[in-house]
Amino acid sequence: MRQAGAAPALSLFAGFSPQNLKIDGRYHTLKVSLTSKEKLNIQARHGYFAPRSIGDPAEATKEEIREALFSQEEIRDLPVELQTQFSRKTKLRRGSRY
Repeated sequence: MRQAGAAPALSLFAGFSPQNLKIDGRYHTLKVSLTSKEKLNIQARHGYFAPRSIGDPAEATKEEIREALFSQEEIRDLPVELQTQFSRKTKLRRGSRY
């Protein structure tokens, strides 16, 4: 049970951008396969919807954000920057300047 629920020892994430993207709004299937004979597990999308038109870049960005927010895909890597800062609280004496 532990092994089944554990994270895989090795993960590979790949992406692609179609070279001859058709601006037709239709669903296009994808096929992902391995050339090696090893028994590996592949998790990939079955396809994608092409855009209906190429329009305003700002609107395209909004649409990408909208799709990411409402996507059913699990995201495990988010670009986050965290900073911490410590300061010491000191009491000032009367008549002294800071």
